[in-house]
Amino acid sequence: MKRTIAILLSILVAVPVFADAAKAKKKLERDGHELTVDAFHKSIFLGETKVVALYLEAGMPADAADEKGISALHVAAREDDPKILEM
Repeated sequence: MKRTIAILLSILVAVPVFADAAKAKKKLERDGHELTVDAFHKSIFLGETKVVALYLEAGMPADAADEKGISALHVAAREDDPKILEM
């Protein structure tokens, strides 16, 4: 579990800090993805690596929690998808 969290936190460092968030948000909206924590979690659950990367680029925190307190890190760790974990 600690390894999973470390890998996911490294994603934050790997995503350029000054990435073009506006373009990522527009792409998500154009492709029908809501800019919500629930939609972000769903993309992680479904293993949609490109969509997850867009959410991160758009500024969605990797530790974004839903109303139950479940964070994106928890979802990714639970799904144990190597593509998501190694982003």
